[in-house]
Amino acid sequence: MKINLLVILFIVIIFAGCQAVFTYSPFSIFQRDPAKLPPEQQIAWAESVLASGDTESMAEAYELLEALLENDPDNGELNLLAADLAIGASGLGDLLSSIDLESGTDTLSDALDSLNYEYLDAVGDHIAAAAESGTEVSESQYVNASAAIVAGEANEAGGFDNVDWENPSEDLQTALDYAELGNVDIESYFSSEEGAE
Repeated sequence: MKINLLVILFIVIIFAGCQAVFTYSPFSIFQRDPAKLPPEQQIAWAESVLASGDTESMAEAYELLEALLENDPDNGELNLLAADLAIGASGLGDLLSSIDLESGTDTLSDALDSLNYEYLDAVGDHIAAAAESGTEVSESQYVNASAAIVAGEANEAGGFDNVDWENPSEDLQTALDYAELGNVDIESYFSSEEGAE
């Protein structure tokens, strides 16, 4: 009896170990193609990629989630995960973590060219879809969506100093609404030093 239990336990451990190695191994030569994984494992892989902070992998994971959302567009949790991945894949996550409020907006404006706006433009849509589905959106996710929209507005305006906070566009108003839900004064982060004081 003990021998049978040990054999079964050994087989389970070997199977689980093989699955972990071939699914999540950092050595790409051993990795399975995430696109060939079942949806549940694709989502688990996307969550692990998000935690890793690898921009290229986050872009790949985002594309997988987009495909899953085609069949389940009202899935709030998937939309939130897609929004988080899009922030990372766009490069905005790294930019936000390096904000120095005392340096003004010049450095931020210079960084606009480094962002991927295809991903940035999708963030607000995913947050809106999640909220409409009744899924709870965290304050940080609202703030990230707001920052994504503001970055897009700044890119179109030619810099953060050119964003028209007094007469916001529909998109910018959405960003302000999201920032309020996130309990952040977004204008103070992205306006000039004089406006932030």
